[in-house]
Amino acid sequence: MSGSPALVFRDPTYEFKKEKTFTIGGKENWVLGIFSKMRVINTEKPDETSMELGYIWKGNLILEIIDSFDEEKYEKNITSFITPLSLR
Repeated sequence: MSGSPALVFRDPTYEFKKEKTFTIGGKENWVLGIFSKMRVINTEKPDETSMELGYIWKGNLILEIIDSFDEEKYEKNITSFITPLSLR
């Protein structure tokens, strides 16, 4: 669902070589980003043609957007579009 966290759960990878088992990597869990939408190829039968691949806003991009937010600039721009009810 849009707006849901996109999570990654990765278990260790095992490699087998001549009767010996090696573990490569460890267990990892982290937040990848926020789910945006699902791509549907055929809108007439979405369940049959969906590749179940979604678009995700990556976490570092979201943090970059938040860090670059300028409250004064926002207030200046938004108030220029809003007309008080008494002036309508």
